[in-house]
Order: sequence, then C-alpha cells, then structure tokens
Amino acid sequence: GGVAYVDGETTLVGDPDAARAVVEAFRERGGSVGWGDGDTVNRWRETEVAVAPDADEALLREAAAATDGDVEVVDTGYAYHVKSSGVSKGRALDGVAPALDLDPEAFVAVGDSENDVSTFEVVGESYAVANADDAAREAADEVVAEGFMDGTAGVLASLRGREE
Repeated sequence: GGVAYVDGETTLVGDPDAARAVVEAFRERGGSVGWGDGDTVNRWRETEVAVAPDADEALLREAAAATDGDVEVVDTGYAYHVKSSGVSKGRALDGVAPALDLDPEAFVAVGDSENDVSTFEVVGESYAVANADDAAREAADEVVAEGFMDGTAGVLASLRGREE
C-alpha cells in the first residue's frame, strides 16, 4: 500500500525512513529482524520493514512508540510490518483507480490478514481465504473454503468462469 505505479510513475506514500528508524532503534535495544543474513523478505520493500513473527513484539512496539515518526506496527501473522500510519492498500487503490479511470469498486480483492481490510472496504468484492485472520474474515464479503494460494487460485478461477 505504500507504493503506487501508474503510467510509468512510481509514487511512495508514507515515510520509509521513519520505519527504518524504528527498526534501527529496535536493533539497538537488542531486537532482531529475524530473517537471517540474506533478508530477502525486505529486499524489495520500499516503504516498510517486515520483522519476523518470532521477534520480540513488545520491544518492537516500544521502539516504535519512542521514535519521532508517525509509525505503526501491524501484525499480519506473516510478519510485523513497520510502516507509516495511514498507509494502506485501500488508500493506495483509492489513489490509483481514478488515475486508471476506474472506480475502486470495479476491483476484487483476496486477502488473509489485517492489512487487507482497508482494501476490502473499497473494492466491489472481497474474499478472505480459509486461513485468514479474524479481521480479514469479518471484513470480507465471503470467506472461501480453501486457504493460502489455493484459496486465491479458486477465487480467480471462479471470477474467470463468470466471464466465459
């Protein structure tokens, strides 16, 4: 939700330096991002930092609260995402859709966690996969029977079947 790409132009939303400052403060207090030396999880992240789910959540939230930036920590089950407050997938779609001359309600979203809820709120149809957390399940129009990628693939196949 922190990166939008339309007509060859990339827009970064939020303050990536603030997220990085939180993670640096977390490390200085003895915390570990937890992905190992390669850290391919964060390699392509532009506006947030993902911290492994087995990290010290209390210490991470303490570091976030102690910084000057407007930063939040979101637990998606996959990771703790450190990002600027107010940055979300739904907000990004609200900005991108008009640039594409489309209504956000023309979109369909499939997700599994709290960070997908903002998208579910702006699209025309939303689906939570079976392994979704409570926030995603409650916000989705429908919870599908299959989880993970199988659930997503099933939704896509169903949508494709509608057009034939």
